[in-house]
Amino acid sequence: MRLKKQRLSEISRKLDVLKEHSAKNASSDIQLQLIKIILNQVPLSGIEIKNEEFFRSRWNNKKRLFSNLSELRYPCSKKVTKKGRFNDVGESILYMATSELGTILESRAILEGKINYELFTICKIERTATKLVYLPLGMPGYHIGDKEDVLKKKINQYLYDEVTKIVDDKNRENYNSTISLSKHFLRQKINKYSGNNTLGLIFPSVESKKKSDKTTYNIALLPETFDNCFKIVEASVYCLTNEHSHIQLNELNRTRKIDNDDSINWAHTFKEMKKRISKGIRFDETICNNMRGIEKDI
Repeated sequence: MRLKKQRLSEISRKLDVLKEHSAKNASSDIQLQLIKIILNQVPLSGIEIKNEEFFRSRWNNKKRLFSNLSELRYPCSKKVTKKGRFNDVGESILYMATSELGTILESRAILEGKINYELFTICKIERTATKLVYLPLGMPGYHIGDKEDVLKKKINQYLYDEVTKIVDDKNRENYNSTISLSKHFLRQKINKYSGNNTLGLIFPSVESKKKSDKTTYNIALLPETFDNCFKIVEASVYCLTNEHSHIQLNELNRTRKIDNDDSINWAHTFKEMKKRISKGIRFDETICNNMRGIEKDI
């Protein structure tokens, strides 16, 4: 019993050191060393989610339509020049959401009540694998180990604090702690399940007002996991408009067909779509007057 208490005390002390490293934005490799010591002995409990469809958004920042599905999937590792919540520089991770609302929030199309009028594309993703297991990180109601255990409670609180912390573009070193968690967890087997179950991370949306909102949960996957277990089935182009009492999502274009080489055939060309926008015509042929004028900025 005494040895057990000493061990728990030592792990608790290391967890406090890990928190200090996080506060100082120590490198992800330094934090990863401690994470392995602290969490390697903790059994992982994965969860399955019922979603058959997931969503991912991309800004149409080149004033054109995306022409191939490769532009909507994960980025090439060579093009990853900034740290993300779970990816380091030069590391490709695919992020997707459990709902269209979730991916719109994560893209920051609505920021502090103000909307971005640029066009963005949301692709619909279907699961092709029969059974997938996700590790919940920082999600209210899901715990690693016994939630009554003092040490496990501290670990779960640490995970929640790190995964849900707000990081702006100027302070991306603050992602070092969650990058280290990704390096540890995305390559771990889940003890509760056997066989070839695929591991992804599921976590709450930082942009959502409620971290417990299940409709806005996000998922992080390794590229090979996405390739083996998911596929993009369609995509639509949208813009947001500020109506009198609400923010409105306007569908402007939609994929007509996706070829075998992943080339995208759109219902309207970019030129046709822009002309329609100038008249306020949405994809379903209804009119949104507040879209008029947006074509000048796209």
